[in-house]
Amino acid sequence: MSQSYAELYAFLVSCFVRADKDLNGTVDIEEIDGLIEEAAAMPRKYGFAPTNEEMYQNAEERIAARKKMFREMDLEQDGEVTLDNWIAFAVKHIAGKVKIPQRLSKR
Repeated sequence: MSQSYAELYAFLVSCFVRADKDLNGTVDIEEIDGLIEEAAAMPRKYGFAPTNEEMYQNAEERIAARKKMFREMDLEQDGEVTLDNWIAFAVKHIAGKVKIPQRLSKR
């Protein structure tokens, strides 16, 4: 595991732990918006991710998008997102946003 991935993993775990308000080890639909907001705050701060205002016309559109993301993460379809599901979703989402240099993409 690279140092960069270890740092990303630790960051995503810390976001998950803080979002788990009822401390049951999972994040539910009521907690998902806070989780995504916290994880997006740092990339937004440095201009690597768009703001909510740039992405959504209103709060209802944002919440609808978050519910869709929640359904993508809730692989067991039990109304809860596990840490593993969150990490897998976030890493895939980030990887889809990052341009891989040509010299690395052929390895």
